[in-house]
Amino acid sequence: MSWLGRLLGGASRDEPPAPRGDAVRCAQVQRVLDELAPLLALDGGRLELVAVEGGTVELRWAGACTSCHAQASTLYGALEPRLREELPWLESVRTV
Repeated sequence: MSWLGRLLGGASRDEPPAPRGDAVRCAQVQRVLDELAPLLALDGGRLELVAVEGGTVELRWAGACTSCHAQASTLYGALEPRLREELPWLESVRTV
């Protein structure tokens, strides 16, 4: 959080807002994200769950991942296959 955000009492960037959508599906996605979080954290980044709408999962890049050139490779080469293994209802994954 920036000094201005702290001064104005804004929300902490370390605590993303609760994801929108079905609570059970959000918990399932979050479990997979938590498994992969240490790997992203090695490079100073993370993925935040924004929403689960039907079979679509919406994620937001945070930390060092916001400017990383390997976002697509990470998302479609590592994260999406892992989500598909665990979540038979998954139709698509996208970033917002």
